[in-house]
Amino acid sequence: MKKLLFGLLGLLVTISGWSAETNSGPISSVTVAGLVEQNGTPTPNTPVAISTNNGVLKYGVIGKNLFDPTKVLFGYYRGRTTGGKQQSSSNFMSSDDGYIPCLPNTTYTFVGTNKTSGTYSKYNTIYFFDSAKNYLGASPYEISQPTTGTTPNNCYYLQVRSNPLDNSTPIQDAFAQFNWQLEQGSTVTAYEPYQVGIYTDGTVETIGDSANHTATVATLLGIGDYRDTQNINTGAITRNVGVKVLDGTEDWQYQGANTNLFSCQTGINAVYPSTAICTHYMGVISSKTTSGIENGQFKYGYTASLDKIYIRDNTYNNNLAGFKAFLAQQYAAGTPVIIIYPLETPTTESVTGQTMTTAPVNNRTGGVTGMTITTLLSSGASVVTTIATNAIKIATTAYNTARFSPVVNDLNDTIATIRDVVTNTINQTKAIADLQATKQTRPDENCPAGKKCLLVEDNDGTPHWYEIIESAD
Repeated sequence: MKKLLFGLLGLLVTISGWSAETNSGPISSVTVAGLVEQNGTPTPNTPVAISTNNGVLKYGVIGKNLFDPTKVLFGYYRGRTTGGKQQSSSNFMSSDDGYIPCLPNTTYTFVGTNKTSGTYSKYNTIYFFDSAKNYLGASPYEISQPTTGTTPNNCYYLQVRSNPLDNSTPIQDAFAQFNWQLEQGSTVTAYEPYQVGIYTDGTVETIGDSANHTATVATLLGIGDYRDTQNINTGAITRNVGVKVLDGTEDWQYQGANTNLFSCQTGINAVYPSTAICTHYMGVISSKTTSGIENGQFKYGYTASLDKIYIRDNTYNNNLAGFKAFLAQQYAAGTPVIIIYPLETPTTESVTGQTMTTAPVNNRTGGVTGMTITTLLSSGASVVTTIATNAIKIATTAYNTARFSPVVNDLNDTIATIRDVVTNTINQTKAIADLQATKQTRPDENCPAGKKCLLVEDNDGTPHWYEIIESAD
């Protein structure tokens, strides 16, 4: 199934015993229920994106700044010449409170810029670590300049250090006076605050009523009967589907020799048992069991009151470090392993309400096949509109040109053929008319009127007519 765009018309379904005639009139509320779709079977090497009503589901750093200012250790730094060992210093800060996933063989730049003066921080350094978080080396430290370094080919994590320059101020206060940025590339670009979370990349879903009011729809997920919902009029959102994103920093454990099975505690609050959807693995949420997990699959297990995730991947036979490195690399590349699953306990949130006044209400852009729009009318009637697989698309001129070009070519060929036939027919008709007008009905010489004659030509082509005697009278 493909994401449906450009003014989808839905299939009308009535509930609560109301007839089709009740689908118009004043509106009390409009509620949209979410759903996701996945076009293909995912494997670790060929992940398949999860599509939502607002585009492909993604999770990670939103923007270029990779430095999380909440994961900072004050008063310590790692020594470049001491094997990356941690050392104390009241003037320094480091990101030892968190490892930053990165790409191998990639250049990164780090610096702090004073918010008032624009001056740079001191002793800026980037540290490199492998998939097991072993120290690999560091970039050159720079005093009052950005530092730039290229990660080794086995590097999967970064950390940074710096001195905010103000020895007379407590390090925490000095740190707050700077904008800190770690980014890909060899130069410092305009500062952008650190942001991380779930986001979508694609066409945002909009709906509209018959009074031409339109409203945007939040990203709503859904698996089977578990669906996020949004009341468009009030802005109330209920989340019935959870998201888990893996980045390799989880406390993964190897389950046993030659099992290729890895597990970690998650605390996901999932429904057991139920279906889940993952970008890289086929999976189900299971109850108190890890049996039957095939290569490229995962299961959630529920053991001793602890939520756990289990993944079997035969690529990493007895290789915990390799499996964690794979997760970290996928995360750093912007294609992390994402799992969505039904929530045991729903959560709620709120956005700004939007105006919907007059039914019917239909999907205009975005959306996923099977999503529903429930319109509660002032009369008490409830009408459900479903985005259907046979929904009508309002095509653009460019779409029509590309889609119907073969038909246009065939039609032009047919027109040309018909034109040739008609032209030839006209020419032939004229020739017949000319022949009929100029034909010789009787000979010019020696042939009595009303008689049949035989034409004989001489060697030089001179014609002679001779009467044909049909009877011996």
